[in-house]
Amino acid sequence: MQNILKIAFTLLLHITVIAAYAQKLPNKQEISLRAPADIKIDGKTKEWDNKFQAYNHATDIFYTLSNDDANLYLTIQVTKHEIFWNLIRGGITFSVDRSGKNKDEMSIKYPIFSNTLPPIKTSSQHGESPWSVAQRDSIVLRNNKTLDEKSKYIEVKGITGIDSLISVYNEDGIKVAEAFDNNMNYNYELAIDLKRLGLSTNDAKKFAYHIIINGSDAIIQQTQIIYNNGGIQPTIAGRMTPPTPTTDFWAEYTLANKP
Repeated sequence: MQNILKIAFTLLLHITVIAAYAQKLPNKQEISLRAPADIKIDGKTKEWDNKFQAYNHATDIFYTLSNDDANLYLTIQVTKHEIFWNLIRGGITFSVDRSGKNKDEMSIKYPIFSNTLPPIKTSSQHGESPWSVAQRDSIVLRNNKTLDEKSKYIEVKGITGIDSLISVYNEDGIKVAEAFDNNMNYNYELAIDLKRLGLSTNDAKKFAYHIIINGSDAIIQQTQIIYNNGGIQPTIAGRMTPPTPTTDFWAEYTLANKP
């Protein structure tokens, strides 16, 4: 019982800290930022020390936009499970508009799933005991394996020379990654070759960017994992998920030059 109370208290403290942190951040990032030299597209945020430049209230995401001389980087963290389930249905779309007219000139959407959502576990179900640390870590590993197996494509529009649907293992200058961390936060990373976007730090001009959490009008089959009595052996059940809304925002960014 003491172990369960300790886990519940730790979870509550984590939620409280996240809420307080979000209130201190701007709603949109519009400052230029050089990416860390050790940045990797691996679904982890350790190079940022798990800190972000903005928390957008329209989409309920933490995010950081940065660049080096080669790439533009977008890092997103989702701490609310209902937002994760919204985005996993329709993906995250990131677009760039160099004209300043807030048009989706070039866009990338990821992740992309079929009409059946992957069996992901984000929280204990009604009647289950709170997870132990070992159970949570096991579920995180299983979730990330599922994401890796089921999310294989990127949708690209408006970028010259790239087909509309490409593999995550492409050689087109676009890298993506997604993963849950041990706090059950969903992390998304994207890197785009600046040349693909027609951008350069040698001629850094302000451009507009658009982040969309795509909703879905479809009623989609979701495979649900139920852990009986808090155990780690799952029972698989199916249920239909209702339509979800689309949320988005526009902001502006100028590429950061070397300090």
